[in-house]
Amino acid sequence: MSQAQTGSSPEQPPGVGGSEARDGERLEAAGVAKGTLIEAIESSSEGFALFDSDDRLVLSNDHFRDFHPRLEAVIGPGATFQAIARAAAERCIERPDGVTVEAWLAERMSHFHAPSGPLLQQRTDGRWVQVNERKTNDGGVVAVYTDVTEIKRAEQTLRTTQGRLTYLLTASPSMICSFEVGGRNAPTFISENVRDLLGYEPDDYLAGPEFWLDRLHPEDRDRVLSEFPNLLRQGHNVIEYRFLRADGTYRWVRDEQRLLRDPNGEPVEVVESWSDITARKEAELALQKQTGFVELLQAAATAANEASTVEDAIGFCLDRVAHHTGWPLGHAYIVAADGSGTLVPTGLWHCDAPGRFGHFRAATNGTALRTGAGPAGRVLLSGQPEWNLDVQADLDDPRAAAAAADGVRAGFGFPVTVGREVVAALEFFACDAEPPDPALLKVMINIGAQLGRVVERQRAEEALRQAKEAAEDASRAKSSFLANMSHELRTPLNAIIGFTRLVMRRAKDVLPVKQFENLEKILASSEHLLSLINSILDLAKVEAGRMEVKPSEFALAPVLDLCLRTVEPLIKNEGVRLLRDVADPSATLRTDEEKLRQILINLLSNAIKFTEAGSVTLRVRPAGEHIEFAVADTGIGIPAAALSAIFEEFHQVDNSATRSHSGTGLGLAISHRLARLLGGRIEVESREGQGSTFTLSIPARITGTSETALPAPKPMPAPPPVPRSGAKVVLAIDDDPNVVYLLQENLADAGYTVVGASSGQDGLRMARTLQPRAITLDIMMPGTDGWQVLHALKTDPQTREIPVVLISIVDQKELGFRLGATDYIVKPFEREALIGALARIAPDNERILVIDDDPNVPDLVRQLLDPEHCTVDWVADGQAGLERIAQARPSVILLDLLMPRMDGLTFLDALQADPVARTIPVVVLTAASLDSGEREMLRERVLGLIDKQGLDRAALVREVQRVLPLPGSEALDGR
Repeated sequence: MSQAQTGSSPEQPPGVGGSEARDGERLEAAGVAKGTLIEAIESSSEGFALFDSDDRLVLSNDHFRDFHPRLEAVIGPGATFQAIARAAAERCIERPDGVTVEAWLAERMSHFHAPSGPLLQQRTDGRWVQVNERKTNDGGVVAVYTDVTEIKRAEQTLRTTQGRLTYLLTASPSMICSFEVGGRNAPTFISENVRDLLGYEPDDYLAGPEFWLDRLHPEDRDRVLSEFPNLLRQGHNVIEYRFLRADGTYRWVRDEQRLLRDPNGEPVEVVESWSDITARKEAELALQKQTGFVELLQAAATAANEASTVEDAIGFCLDRVAHHTGWPLGHAYIVAADGSGTLVPTGLWHCDAPGRFGHFRAATNGTALRTGAGPAGRVLLSGQPEWNLDVQADLDDPRAAAAAADGVRAGFGFPVTVGREVVAALEFFACDAEPPDPALLKVMINIGAQLGRVVERQRAEEALRQAKEAAEDASRAKSSFLANMSHELRTPLNAIIGFTRLVMRRAKDVLPVKQFENLEKILASSEHLLSLINSILDLAKVEAGRMEVKPSEFALAPVLDLCLRTVEPLIKNEGVRLLRDVADPSATLRTDEEKLRQILINLLSNAIKFTEAGSVTLRVRPAGEHIEFAVADTGIGIPAAALSAIFEEFHQVDNSATRSHSGTGLGLAISHRLARLLGGRIEVESREGQGSTFTLSIPARITGTSETALPAPKPMPAPPPVPRSGAKVVLAIDDDPNVVYLLQENLADAGYTVVGASSGQDGLRMARTLQPRAITLDIMMPGTDGWQVLHALKTDPQTREIPVVLISIVDQKELGFRLGATDYIVKPFEREALIGALARIAPDNERILVIDDDPNVPDLVRQLLDPEHCTVDWVADGQAGLERIAQARPSVILLDLLMPRMDGLTFLDALQADPVARTIPVVVLTAASLDSGEREMLRERVLGLIDKQGLDRAALVREVQRVLPLPGSEALDGR
């Protein structure tokens, strides 16, 4: 530091003396101290200047000059502070822009003369300088200049950071807060945006921990407090809870907490970040609620689909809805069935505890609600769900007092609907005043519709059941009509055929040839008419599913021979040849022989009918597991347009063909259906004018159990000695007097006396009285039918030994045999069949009892069996047959199944009940086909079955002789 800079005076001349020496020493010491001070000031990083009382610079260091660049000429010993300050102002070293030199200088000089603390200056070069000026004891000023630029920059950075943080905290949707760990857990900080998030002032939170605790939702408090140990253990935790806002509403917050520890690892503070998640929580709750609704609807739909009754479905839904809502009580009302429009209570309840709500439940069980009364009544009125805020205050609900007694408050109800019809109402109750829930009621509408589907399904099932019963009734009515129609149609035909055959047999050598030919025409037309009726009934049986397949093992050749012999008489033109072409004549089949024969005869008959010249060929070839029967003709052929309908019922190719060749058009239809029944098919190829080929293809062997022949009736025990009339009496139980008469006429010359019983009851009575050699019984009789009569004959001790021959238009041999009949003849019967049956079942001079409501039957039986020396007795129904047997035991019974008063089946039942009469052989007379079940039943109860069609003499004799080997029966062969 130079002298000028230090401000020292020139040296004094040396003096002499002691005082002067001492003064010299002091001066030297002061100089050393001054030098040391000046050296320290110069080494300082701060600028230093000393001004005397006149403001003149006394001392300064180099750093002072550094703080005043470009002022070297001004700064020097003796320079005033004002001059230095003015120069700095003029050069804008210290003066800010926009402030005049004089103004700045005045302010600066004021501070210099009266320093009040540090003076902070920002220089034009960007530096920040802090000036500390202080007055000295002698009136001077010491000035220290310090560069604080870095400090100011750090302060600015801090302020910027703090500002940024404040902005972020204020603008952030999350609120930041903290509290100390330990003691009272006092809050230590909260961000300003607490005002926006919760509506509180920051000081409200900082007042104490009670602020936070008091505003936790009561339902969340325990859960939230239980999480604090997890925070201390893990150092981090997230909790979601509800917090009360200043406006009184609760908001869901997500509180993310982080634990801060001191260097020793001890917890000191928890910093939290709160986020408002109310919208998310509401969405989650809405989704959860919606999911619950979907699950509830799915459960209701499942119950509606699986429940067997609407009560089951309602009970299930009562439980599920109550569980879903948390409401403790539910009940179902149904609309009264009397049409009054009231709701009647049911026993269908949901109650969360059996002992609760006793008064209200009792009141409900005893109260029928009118329209508009209570939630359920208003549901019935509006057809819409209803909500009741306070059942106790509902003046329209008669159960209001009971609701008050049990604390029932809120309620809602919804309808069970089928279309727009309300059929029931479900109601639910809670103990609190719950606000309406429109979403819940909307779901209840769907549940009510689901339950309505159960009602609708039950109604449909009931309608279906009624329709099924109606269809079954119609089917039974149709079957009954067909049976009655067949009986009514066949009865006169049987008489015509029977009497025609009788006259032809007796008057063959007496009548003129022309008259005999007329009788042949009558017989042929009658038999054709009967065949048409049988075809219609066969078709009806196929349609009704009552046509059964009865497979058996048989040789093919005999069946073909029989078919060809049967149709051979139909050839009227000598130019037509009937040919056979069989690949394997020794083949055997396993199928229904009767139905195969019927199909082949129909096809062959049809081919012959439409062939005027050439040939009709039956060709048989194996085809794998099938066998093919082709009937080829050289007839008129079929137009291509008619082939598609050739197998339809009552269809003829054209009217001219119908007129020329007659027929109903049923033969091919029946054949087609029978082929399908046998598991095969019929196909046709034809060219108009060249001929046709019908090919039947069926399985050569039908799988399954073969229908085996039922065992013959067990040998009957010898009847106890019963007084007999001595005559060959046959009791004819038939409601048709013509049948009785035909039996009498056909059996008289065979030595039989035919006694008629026109009803089953008469037949039973007469059988007991007459004790005939045999009984003929019609199955189809009014009142007691032939089945009943047969049963009665075989169960009555007085008549069970009398042989019974069933003679009926219904071909039910198995049933007749099962019921105890000795034989079975289908009307119209042949005389030979009747006499044969009686010959088998009743010894010579034995009595045959005919039970048939047709009086011609016993007469015909008498005439047919006339040479056989047996007596034919007749009753018109099963009851008369039983009475006749009680009077005189017959040797055999010819039984018709359809008769008035007591039919043939009832007669058989009564016969079987008699321990004595049940051994009497019974032959069933019938004029129609029997199914396998009926045949099986008859075979167990009767001796035989005879076709009643015309009471063919040979068939009748054959069946009678099966139980009554009468002398002289050999002569029948020539009759």
